[in-house]
Amino acid sequence: GTGPPTGYNARAVFTSAQCESEGAAVAAAMQARMPAWVGGNISVHDQPLLAGLTVLLAPSKVVEIGVASGWSGCLFIDALSRSGRPAQYVGIDASLTYYLDRARSTGAAIAELFPSPPVATRLLLGQMAADAVDVVGPGVELAFIDGDHRHPWALLDLLALLPVLAPSAHVLMHDLHLCTYERHKHTNRGPKYLFEAWPGPKVHSSQRPPMIGAIQLPPAPEPAWLTILLDTLHTPWETPVPGEVIAAVVRNVERALGTRWAGQFAGTLDVMNATATRQAVIARAGSSSRIGDAVLGTAAAAPDAATRAALLEEAANYLPDDARIHHALAVALQRLRQPDAARAASARAI
Repeated sequence: GTGPPTGYNARAVFTSAQCESEGAAVAAAMQARMPAWVGGNISVHDQPLLAGLTVLLAPSKVVEIGVASGWSGCLFIDALSRSGRPAQYVGIDASLTYYLDRARSTGAAIAELFPSPPVATRLLLGQMAADAVDVVGPGVELAFIDGDHRHPWALLDLLALLPVLAPSAHVLMHDLHLCTYERHKHTNRGPKYLFEAWPGPKVHSSQRPPMIGAIQLPPAPEPAWLTILLDTLHTPWETPVPGEVIAAVVRNVERALGTRWAGQFAGTLDVMNATATRQAVIARAGSSSRIGDAVLGTAAAAPDAATRAALLEEAANYLPDDARIHHALAVALQRLRQPDAARAASARAI
């Protein structure tokens, strides 16, 4: 009911038509150079907006979270070089290797296409964005969040970057509607939640539904958008998050916004992560229980105690938390006159 945050126009600085028109030639020229092995990258529908926004903004520093092959990094480097001004590209990825081809390093396409990059280029691999901000440094005018798409990761990546994002910085996000793909079964909703909830200026590609878009931060932190971020964090999480990541994100929020906001985000993150963790444990237990049911049924039909014990012993290695399997194994071992082994299996069941 309060309207968009104050301090800037709620319309995007550039329209999708402007971005895609400016970036079409850049994207086409780069597409012609794409290595045959590159996959899992932003599509031809996404590339013009990414390249065009980069050319129009002419940022001095770009940070990408989720480098993978390095293809979008190549687009950034080429687009940055066209301004003729000093610029820097920093890519952050938790993996040292490219997820579709573990024989290749993360970001391998950058080294292949730009052995001597026209702008300063740095890859921070094997680390999370929340731990990399000191190396990245301030003054990030354009960021690209393209890591884990399960909620709340896109939002956590934004919070992690707050200490280094420049006033009025733009933040691109990919796979806004990945959750609409049947093979993803309506999961990977993080970017969609963040983009659609954003109250300020934003722009997305002309593709329907769009897969890439950008939001613009206000010149200074606004209670209105911070409250919306908190509210979006309360949307049920799709995955639990390691505690050390939560702690690092909270530290970054405190650096950027102060103790009061850090406390609010910390409380929300702790509550939601605890809920997500419980749900994950329940889901795993339910899955294991169904597998355990099948194992017990197969064991009951075994022709003799020795066969039954062998089957249950192997199953116990795969389902160490299913007490029913340990108990059934104890019974089978007792019938085989192996009392010590039977007692050990019974102890595990208890």
